[in-house]
Amino acid sequence: MLRVRIARHLLWEIAMPKINRDGVNIYYEVHGEGPTLLLTHGYSSTSAMWQGQIAALSKHHKLVLWDMRGHGQSDYPSDPSAYSEALTVADMAALLDEVGAGLCGACTVHVNGEAVRSCQTSVSDAVGKKITTIEGLSAKGDHPLQKAWIAEQVPQCGYCQSGQIMQAASLLAKNSNPTKDEVVAHMDGNLCRCMTYSRIQKAIMRAAADMRTASNAGTERRPT
Repeated sequence: MLRVRIARHLLWEIAMPKINRDGVNIYYEVHGEGPTLLLTHGYSSTSAMWQGQIAALSKHHKLVLWDMRGHGQSDYPSDPSAYSEALTVADMAALLDEVGAGLCGACTVHVNGEAVRSCQTSVSDAVGKKITTIEGLSAKGDHPLQKAWIAEQVPQCGYCQSGQIMQAASLLAKNSNPTKDEVVAHMDGNLCRCMTYSRIQKAIMRAAADMRTASNAGTERRPT
């Protein structure tokens, strides 16, 4: 029986999901599907504190439970410099990237013309479908959105730009005359760390107008 218990323990250790953060293994669990909730814990506690809430919360959310470094089933570095508030925040960010939380929209691409988060899309779900990235939006990089982005001086750090443009392109492909409210609603899930939201909105409206002019639509922009 002792051998069986040891074998089960070793199998559990092997199966435990962990991410390696500069040599420190961080333990995590994922339960359910839906909007992501990262459930953390206080010092001297562990992810086990959430076990009683998993069944209810995972019905409508993707739950990510984790053990902070030096806690539970994560590693216990002996070097004091391996612990800090900044490292804890960075660990949480890494976990969200690992599980594909889809929180920022920077990885947005088109699958059969629909905007999707590539971090949440498995390869099997994309088999046989048309995939379009920012490079495929225009062979010469002169899509109306790309030109409007330059004209309105949208880019700052550039991190989110491809995702922003791809999200906007999915809107204009279906609605060439959006109101400002429609633009805001469609772009709501794409975050800009540089806070250039007003420029993004202006660029989308400008691109929409240019596209209408090019297609001789002749319609006037609806009141915003």
